[in-house]
This record gives sequence, C-alpha cells and structure tokens, in this order.
Amino acid sequence: MLPNDAVWLITGCSTGLGAALAHALVDSDLFAKSSHRLVATARSLSGLQHLPQDHPRVLLVSLDVTSPPSITTAVENTVRHFGHIDVLINNAGINTFAPAETIPLARAEEIMDTNFWGPVKLTRLVLPLMRASSSATTNEGCRPLIATVSSMGGRLGAAAHATYCASKWAIEGWMESLRAELEDDWRIRLCLLEVGGVRTEYAVKSNTGGFDTLGGVYGPDSKVAKVVEYVNDPQHQHGWLSAEDVAGTAVKLFGGKDELPFRMVLGKDAYAAIAAADEEKRKELQDWME
Repeated sequence: MLPNDAVWLITGCSTGLGAALAHALVDSDLFAKSSHRLVATARSLSGLQHLPQDHPRVLLVSLDVTSPPSITTAVENTVRHFGHIDVLINNAGINTFAPAETIPLARAEEIMDTNFWGPVKLTRLVLPLMRASSSATTNEGCRPLIATVSSMGGRLGAAAHATYCASKWAIEGWMESLRAELEDDWRIRLCLLEVGGVRTEYAVKSNTGGFDTLGGVYGPDSKVAKVVEYVNDPQHQHGWLSAEDVAGTAVKLFGGKDELPFRMVLGKDAYAAIAAADEEKRKELQDWME
C-alpha cells in the first residue's frame, strides 16, 4: 500500500519504456483520484518535453545515473520539492549489440555503469529516505517500493548481449541480496520487472556502437550475426509487447497491490525463454548431482 500522496521517481523517461511509464502514471485513475506525484528524470530536460511542463504534481529533473553528483542533486531536488520518495523505478538502461570478445571495453563499462552501478548508487541514496518514511507513524500501513527494470537477459545469456546480460544478472543479484537484508526488518518492497521484447527504439539505439558489430571476426553465419539480424527484423517484433502495455501493467501493479512478486515476468517471449533456461539448469543440476 502506498500513501495517498506517494512520490514516484522514475529514471530514463526521455524515450521508450521510461516515457511510457511516466505517461501511464500521469494518465492513470490512480493519479487522477489521489495526490500521487511524479518525478520524471532524464539526462537532459529537453528529453522530457513530451510530459506536462507546468503540472503541480509533476517534477521534471535532470539525472545522469552514471554521475554521482547528478544523482545526489536529483534526490535533493525531489525531497526539497515533494518531501519524500515512496516509489523508485530504476528504468534507465543501454545496450550495444556486439560479441563479448570485441565490444570496446569503454562501451562495456558504460553499459555496466548505466545498468548496474547507476541503480545501485541511486537506490543507496534513496533507501534511508524510504526507511524513515516506512517507520513514520503518519504512514502506518504504507510500504515504499524499489522496482528495477530488468530483462529476460537477467535470467539467461544471449549471443551479442554479453555485457547487457552481465549488467542485468548483476542488478538482479544485488536486488535479491538487498531484499534479504530488508524484508525481515523493514517494510520496503522490492520488485524486478523481467521484460521480454518491447517495441521501442531499443534495437536502433543498440546498433549505434560506432564500430564493427561483428568485430571483423564473427561472420554473417555466426550466432552473433543471426541474433543481431533477428532483433532488428520488424517481423519478429510483432509478438513483442508495446512499451505502453508494459508500463500500464507496471503502474497498475505497483499502485494497487500491497504484496508483489519479487520477479514479475512480462511478455510471452520472456516467459518461454526463462522457463526453458530454468529447465535446462534444473536438468543439468540433476544430471550432475554427486
């Protein structure tokens, strides 16, 4: 349960799923019938022009999750404006399709900084605020929420996605450990959204690495090349969810129910892939158990 004046802070709201999450909240019955508030963030405020500019319950904030000073300033601005943070959605993320062997290390580090260290640093800064909020007698029965947008790539590996999957495995392990530390002593909820294919600009942006995707090593018949071709083929995206579908489900889930799954799988492709990967692991464990 969230307080009637819950403050939602969402990262990466300029495009894609983050933009859809921001709009889903502002357009929801929850927002219309309560005093919930939105803090929408992006690296540049120019990327937030699609959101209400003068709404008293919408705050637009510049936030670069790879910059500790930017993180600190964004949280301070939020608290100064709205007083507290009740829902944190770590959504900002990047990827580059490339073989593990040839992706430039600078780009790999950028992916890890954005997808893993960014959420970690922001969450660590928000946690004390949530702990204080959950302990306040005025908020009795209210439970803050930390949600992180992961992927089916957080449960399995995929060619051309090594660094991306590594970042998602890392954040899932961190979130699961954080959950173990918080669940018995505090009333802060945690949730991972394990999303499958989503029809956004993700594929286009993931191709802009500024280098040979195949590294001059992996040919057109390699698994790497076929995976890159697959995710770029519009025909294969027809079965993917829209960003609006995912965002609507997430806002309804987070704003409605007190009890949430720790892992929420969204998309038939994600469900099938994760189920197959889990079965393969179970079988291997059983086959090689001594």
